Amino acid sequence: MKDNIFKIIYHTADIGIEVVAGNLEDLFRKSALGLLNLISDTSLIDIKESVNSFVEGSDHEELLVNFLNEIIFLHETREMVFKDVEITHFKPFEIKFILYGEKIDINRHTFKFSVKSCTYHNLKIEKNGDNYSVKIIFDT
Repeated sequence: MKDNIFKIIYHTADIGIEVVAGNLEDLFRKSALGLLNLISDTSLIDIKESVNSFVEGSDHEELLVNFLNEIIFLHETREMVFKDVEITHFKPFEIKFILYGEKIDINRHTFKFSVKSCTYHNLKIEKNGDNYSVKIIFDT
């Protein structure tokens, strides 16, 4: 796993990550960081702006998909790259969060994968002993 945050997994024409964390909130945050690192080289991003957002879901899996798809949506529509995410409210089936980053600068930012969406393909959040884990496949 990259810095114990996530591990990249390859799936046919898509790409995914495997995430392990001690609690659900951390699992969601690490999943978001994994996504941000799939999109761009986050070491080249300066924190100049923040974007607040909120998502809901009927269960943890739907909440995770909605959360990650909202990040992809904000990346595309705001034409921004993000370096970090802060979860400010985490309750069953709703999340409020802040993304930190800056406007895309094609002369400075390096892009890795064009991530279109988070999928439900074999998505299941599991509790294994003291940890939660999930494998997430993204449509590229």
